[in-house]
Amino acid sequence: MRISGFASGMDIDSMVKELMNAKRTPLTKLSQQKTQLEWQQQQYRDINIKMVDFRNNKLFNSGLSGSIAAKQANISGNTAAVSAKAGSGAAAGAMTLEVTSLADAASVSSGVGIGAVDTTQSLSALKALGKINYVADGSGNLSFTFNGGTSTITLNENTDTLATMVTKINSTSSAKVNAFLDSATGKMSISSKISGASGSVSVDPGGLLDSFDLTLPAVGHDAIVKINGISINNPCK
Repeated sequence: MRISGFASGMDIDSMVKELMNAKRTPLTKLSQQKTQLEWQQQQYRDINIKMVDFRNNKLFNSGLSGSIAAKQANISGNTAAVSAKAGSGAAAGAMTLEVTSLADAASVSSGVGIGAVDTTQSLSALKALGKINYVADGSGNLSFTFNGGTSTITLNENTDTLATMVTKINSTSSAKVNAFLDSATGKMSISSKISGASGSVSVDPGGLLDSFDLTLPAVGHDAIVKINGISINNPCK
């Protein structure tokens, strides 16, 4: 054991600490330099990321002809009714657009319905009540066709109902129609999924749908718009 500076009168511990601090100075400087280099490395990394993003996204897109020659379309009037986009080849100037008529789809609908009906009852039960009429085979299966036989719907009188019939019509992609049945009146409507004059709906006679007194097909119509006074037909709504 020793007593600091007891014999010499000098504070040996303080002197040792100061000498050690002096020895640590280079290490401290190196640690500070390391931290500074790490900061610089992070800054260089951030700059590199921004440069890559500028090259790939900003600089590349600015060189496209569509970006250089971009034009803008401004709409006045009913902005909810029409939208417009100007390409690089669009001519400058004003254009007017007037909607003469909207497109509609071909459809057939009941003249006189079968009356109020429970659409969850089986077809055989409804037939027994005199609501509908059809001819089924020995297994209880029956079918009807659309549009000249291009699409056939097959049902079973014991397991199918009017509700499942409507579902099957709507889910048969080849039929390209939507069916709706009002249970309060027993009236049915069938419309084409294709709007405009090109869509068609016809129900081939002799099947279950004869019970609903579907009228002759109502043809679809194209939309008619006028652009700068020139009428243009369009099948879209």
